[in-house]
Amino acid sequence: MSTSAILLLSLAAHVLGQATHSNGIPSVGVLFSGNIQDHYCTASVIQSTHGNVILTAGHCISGTGTNLHFAPGYHDGEAPYGIYPVTAAYVHPNWNKDHDIEYDFAFLTLGEGKHDGKSVNVQSVVGGNKLITDGGYKYNVEVVGYNDKEQKPVQCRVDTYEAKAGQLGFNCGPFKGGTSGSPWIANYDSHSKHGNVVGNIGGWHTGGCTSGTSYSSHYGSGTRSVFDRANAGGHGDTVRGGASSGC
Repeated sequence: MSTSAILLLSLAAHVLGQATHSNGIPSVGVLFSGNIQDHYCTASVIQSTHGNVILTAGHCISGTGTNLHFAPGYHDGEAPYGIYPVTAAYVHPNWNKDHDIEYDFAFLTLGEGKHDGKSVNVQSVVGGNKLITDGGYKYNVEVVGYNDKEQKPVQCRVDTYEAKAGQLGFNCGPFKGGTSGSPWIANYDSHSKHGNVVGNIGGWHTGGCTSGTSYSSHYGSGTRSVFDRANAGGHGDTVRGGASSGC
């Protein structure tokens, strides 16, 4: 069988879905530095001891990350649940060494934000999703992400599969630049708007070369170890930037 025929069979096995614009979900939001409407990556709240940990892609961070802010549930120029400053960034040593695609994730800690006139941690306002590691490759997930400059997120319910280089993949779009870091939420409950995070847009080609196919690093013990550091709130990392998609 020819290479082109094999590719066509692979595409047929994973039909391209269509993402739609929505008002998003409270625990997913934008990362930005400066003007909130110039957001450039997506992040999500992860259940943690102190209620102040979010997840994004490793390639979204350069330096300490303390120039960034997070706005959960952002849409139409509004930050309905407050804005929270990043206080530290944590990545896997292999990401900092050579941008190993197996480790394209970052956990960030946040300071308190203002909501309803009170100083609060982010999880107390929007809740958090549970981090799942050492799982499989096949899930049904809800994916929410913010394309660059767009004022509403795109959202898709889609099945994942085992992709090249040991990555997870899904076919749904358009997930363009800006959606890096978007959480892949399994067991998503549409009423509570929470679930289990099993991946984030990143990894192979920093998430994919086309807007219709996205990838994620496969979460394992290395993911858990980085989360544990963020959860403990110790000294953060200075993250090596400049990861190339190679597209």
